[in-house]
Amino acid sequence: MEYAKNPKHFHIKYVLGIREPTNHWMIRGSEVHLAIENYYLNVLERFEDEGEIDDDLISYLPEDVTMWARWTEPFISNFLAFETDRLRECRRKGDESLFLPIEVEAEIWDWRGDDDVPLMGFADVVLHAASLSAVDSDDGVVIIDHKTGKVPDPKYRDDGIFLELEYYNFLFGDQYDVAAIAGYYPGFNELLIGELSDERLAEIERIISEIETLGKNPEDYPIKQGPLCCWGKEPEKQSSYYGICPCNWATPGGPGPTYRDADKQPFSEHAVE
Repeated sequence: MEYAKNPKHFHIKYVLGIREPTNHWMIRGSEVHLAIENYYLNVLERFEDEGEIDDDLISYLPEDVTMWARWTEPFISNFLAFETDRLRECRRKGDESLFLPIEVEAEIWDWRGDDDVPLMGFADVVLHAASLSAVDSDDGVVIIDHKTGKVPDPKYRDDGIFLELEYYNFLFGDQYDVAAIAGYYPGFNELLIGELSDERLAEIERIISEIETLGKNPEDYPIKQGPLCCWGKEPEKQSSYYGICPCNWATPGGPGPTYRDADKQPFSEHAVE
């Protein structure tokens, strides 16, 4: 997905091995993901011991999550509302066991040929399709990726979140009967369901095939510039790689707007300077 977004960033990150510095949002995202992961593991463990689902879903949260409350809200509260709806749907269908996650932090590897780039991915959770009222089918599973950022604008979804979700279908399609793939945004309690698409699946296969032909030559990795390269002069409004990528998105004469300061007025200097 990094390659689909910007091949030059893929080269910097995975060929040169230069990773983004950890920031506020990455730390918060990791903690929210960990809290949700441990919640699901606690649900599985206690159901095995008790044979039923506790009405108090808060009790399944990890003990230290209250220490993160001011840091992780409204993510956790919204997630519990999402799970309450799932439990209500399972009870309506008369089967509490549908509430149980099928797999948590599902990891899959596809080593393909000896000389090919190995493919891998993590699915945050695999749920019964019947536990989600937003999914039309009661058969099969829904693969969910938890997203702690903003819900993307609809015009960016086909080439962004939906393409990313299609990759999960590509990886897990042989292992599960995939009814749907979805991104859940706990910060907004919104579930974006990506319809399975032959066209997007073909695009995933094209990207993989293209990556497998590349080497270490930086000239083989073109720049795919866009607003996310730089949307303001401040460092937090620039791509992590903006200063080392030969990008001219927000420079005079470049393809994107140039900014002087926070009110997005034009300025004559390079955004990083």
